[in-house]
Amino acid sequence: MKKGRPLLENPMRLTARHFPSLIQEYSTKHTSERRRRRKCHVCYNTTTTQKKETKTTYECVECNVGLCVVPCFELYHTSKNF
Repeated sequence: MKKGRPLLENPMRLTARHFPSLIQEYSTKHTSERRRRRKCHVCYNTTTTQKKETKTTYECVECNVGLCVVPCFELYHTSKNF
């Protein structure tokens, strides 16, 4: 039996229109303006290829996940098991 949240029959990420966005910039007192980076959800949680810890500057704001633009954004929004 799998642990974690149960999968929805029709998750919103598969039916709604979502678009990639650049992660917002931020600054600290020790650095100048920098673009924040997040782990790509697909690269990190894949079961079809070797897992990677890819950092990306893009995200899906509606899903609140970091995603590589190509090919991970499309995979995440068209595959049921992510």
